[in-house]
Amino acid sequence: MLFWARLWKQVVPFFWGSLRRKLALLILPLFLILIAISLFSYFQAKERITEVRTVLYIEQIARDVADIIQLTILEKEEEVKAMALFGRLSAYLLDRSAHRPQLLLNQLVEVHEVYDLICLFDLEGDLVLTNNLDRNRTTPKQPLDPDRLRKLEGESLLSYTKDSGWLEQVRSGEVGFLDWHLSPLVQPLYRYQDDDSARQYSIGFSYPVRGESGKIIGGLLALMNWESIQEILDKVEEDLEKHSLPSGYAFMWGRDVNTVIGHKYRSNRSYSNPEDVSSTHNYGSRLIEDHRLYELQKAVAEGATYYSYEYPRGTPKISGMAPVNHEFFRWICGVGIDEEDIFAPVQDLKHILLWFVSIATVLVALLTYSIARRIAVPLKELTRSARIIADGDLNQRVEVSGQDEVGNLAKTFNEMAESLQERSQALLELNR
Repeated sequence: MLFWARLWKQVVPFFWGSLRRKLALLILPLFLILIAISLFSYFQAKERITEVRTVLYIEQIARDVADIIQLTILEKEEEVKAMALFGRLSAYLLDRSAHRPQLLLNQLVEVHEVYDLICLFDLEGDLVLTNNLDRNRTTPKQPLDPDRLRKLEGESLLSYTKDSGWLEQVRSGEVGFLDWHLSPLVQPLYRYQDDDSARQYSIGFSYPVRGESGKIIGGLLALMNWESIQEILDKVEEDLEKHSLPSGYAFMWGRDVNTVIGHKYRSNRSYSNPEDVSSTHNYGSRLIEDHRLYELQKAVAEGATYYSYEYPRGTPKISGMAPVNHEFFRWICGVGIDEEDIFAPVQDLKHILLWFVSIATVLVALLTYSIARRIAVPLKELTRSARIIADGDLNQRVEVSGQDEVGNLAKTFNEMAESLQERSQALLELNR
């Protein structure tokens, strides 16, 4: 206690003994309060932006993308249903000596643009006929490899698909589906190996073909190139970049909520940013096994529509998620943006506040020093003059500067000195 008492007696006079230090100590708490308010505003703004820009913006984009994909799928379903109604298809299934509807299948591929193959098959699932026109033709009417097509005719389509569900649906008179996959039927004919990864994958729609009596006599299987779905996701990336969110992009997971079936980073893609070229190829990768995003996968599987995580490691990201509401294609759409981009406006606000506080602190410090000097210097001069007078020199005067309290004090001091000098002179004359 004695030590602290001595320390207090030494420190307090040091800080409180000078007028300039007193003014500094009075003003310093005000600026500490200002800094505290600035930091509080920053963290409040960050929290508010997290809520507004993530929950109301990112999640909404994810829902919009999921809705667009759902509508696209429904549109393709109706297209396949309409294609299966052509009488020439049922006529050929009933009588193989009838006119081959080869031109019709080619025209359907050409008109709809998104189908690599449109296959006519019988009730056993054997391929009867398919288009021989290349969807990506570089020259008019460019055909697919005729030798490969001849070998495929009569082959069971079940040997080229992962399951038989699509065929069973056709036999029951319903629409059948094939989920996202690398099609062994498409790959040998189109050779997409050196193209954008999105073009290497397919989804399928099948629908029954009926005879005149309404009896199911076969079906139509349309293999749609995945590129058209990926283009929907890529459009989000372009839109976010226009809104100063260059790190944002859309992605998609399969129905297992683990397999990546749509992503910005994929092999053989043309990137506008050269730095993206060396990024990881994510098509077909898995959240748990490949990316170690256990908590993210668990949260999404439980229905979360918003989650914060790091991808790649060390890069905080916020994503909104939404399911594709389809009876079969139960995918999850996501839109992710780096926190650095999301909080960029807050960072700008923080820098502005720091600059403001710094500049204001310097200006106030200079102002405080100027005011303290304007008060302290005349007071020191008064103290020096008072000592001179106390030593007997009654001719000492101080300079009067200004009309403020310090100036009035100097004027009064001079009047006092002059009065003392007059009285001293009067006493000297009386003593004579």
